[in-house]
Amino acid sequence: MKRLDILKGKGLLDNISIETTSHCTNECYMCPSRNRTIKRGNMNDVVFKKAINELAEHNYSGLLHLYAQGEPFLDKKIFDRIEYTREKLPKASIRLISNFVVLDDDLIKKILTMPLSSLVVSVYALDEKTYENICGKNHFKKVITNLIKFSKEWAKTQPFMFSVFLIDSERNKHDSDFIQYFLEKLPCSEVARMPVYRIRGINQRERKPQFFCLNIFSTLKIDVNGDMSPCIIDVNNDVSIGNVSTDSIYESYNSEKAKQIRKDLFNNKYKGYCDICDFAEEHKIFYFLLPLPSVARSTLYSVLDIQPIKGYKRKKRVYNTSKMISEKAKRFDVLFNETDIIETINGLRKEYKLY
Repeated sequence: MKRLDILKGKGLLDNISIETTSHCTNECYMCPSRNRTIKRGNMNDVVFKKAINELAEHNYSGLLHLYAQGEPFLDKKIFDRIEYTREKLPKASIRLISNFVVLDDDLIKKILTMPLSSLVVSVYALDEKTYENICGKNHFKKVITNLIKFSKEWAKTQPFMFSVFLIDSERNKHDSDFIQYFLEKLPCSEVARMPVYRIRGINQRERKPQFFCLNIFSTLKIDVNGDMSPCIIDVNNDVSIGNVSTDSIYESYNSEKAKQIRKDLFNNKYKGYCDICDFAEEHKIFYFLLPLPSVARSTLYSVLDIQPIKGYKRKKRVYNTSKMISEKAKRFDVLFNETDIIETINGLRKEYKLY
């Protein structure tokens, strides 16, 4: 994206989230959905197909999340929608993000046949107490069982990228290093550690007006009602730029209204959104002075400790090749053969302490 386009409020759409359902199994303390005041529900077929069909007319080939703040596998039509999306958008990168609560053996088999590009599971804890403290519900044993089953089955064919994200928070920091130790044993495409973001209305941080959110210039969220917003965490459509039912996605995305909203967000003039959100991680001055990406830019950011929040550090990612996945799958199958899952995890915890 050209730097001057940002000052003009112009966006380049390559990251879309379509919220097919806003229902969820959990009540996570840090989720923006906790601030939701509009009614939860499921997207109807007319709105969904109209959105996909317009994207097809433009040969959309960017990232497409069939997910926003809900659990995608609570949508009874999710598999039909994945297949319809792939048929219409053969070049798009279709992604789902799940908490794995509702999975069972049949659902796991079905997921593995889907034409996805990637599936991400979020992991919060490796014990019941911490899981419930973070997620508000006690689904821990079900989730960890599903994670292990899915990993084993996925590794046999590796039909799409499978990522496991450890969500770092102040509520699991006592155990986060062990959680990563465990996750790195999983047969999966990658393991990453992601921070709990402080966002508008949830765990707000101090104002940092010198930072801005680059996402609002490339992202579009379409909620269950068809309302469009350039902000993925805009759960109540406070920065709505139109509705798919009556408006064109592309015309709305770069309409004068949308451009003005982005300019206002960039300049911290729109209801205090971007200046108090950790997604606002680009430093305004250095973004315009230094090319992206560049060694000079990353070095300067590191040396000057330029970051949106004090103490924030990106965590490492671990990538596995196909051969590494197959090798881990063999070891993992032995580790979690017929032994009780919780006992095995506790055994690994003792091993980690010795390690």
